[in-house]
Amino acid sequence: MNDISDRTDQFLGTVDVRQLQEYRWPIVRVFSSEFVDRLELRRHQQRLLETGQWDAIRSVPHRVDARRAARGVFDMYGVPTGGNGPRIDRGGAASLPRA
Repeated sequence: MNDISDRTDQFLGTVDVRQLQEYRWPIVRVFSSEFVDRLELRRHQQRLLETGQWDAIRSVPHRVDARRAARGVFDMYGVPTGGNGPRIDRGGAASLPRA
């Protein structure tokens, strides 16, 4: 059995969650944009997992420079498949349970 921690992540791309627009909540977005951004990111992770190509999806804030991260922009990494059902943990990383 392959352990997820034994495999390496593959860079999937950079995502600006403000452009995903899965949630059409203009008023909520104005007053609580970080909350909506987190929902958008989780929905995007879930959709990547549903493709069946990934055991885990990890998002890391995209760095503008050594000191700052871009607001709402994330670098996405995935562990190739080998599991059997999606799950998103509290840390924001989405993964499939081990078989």
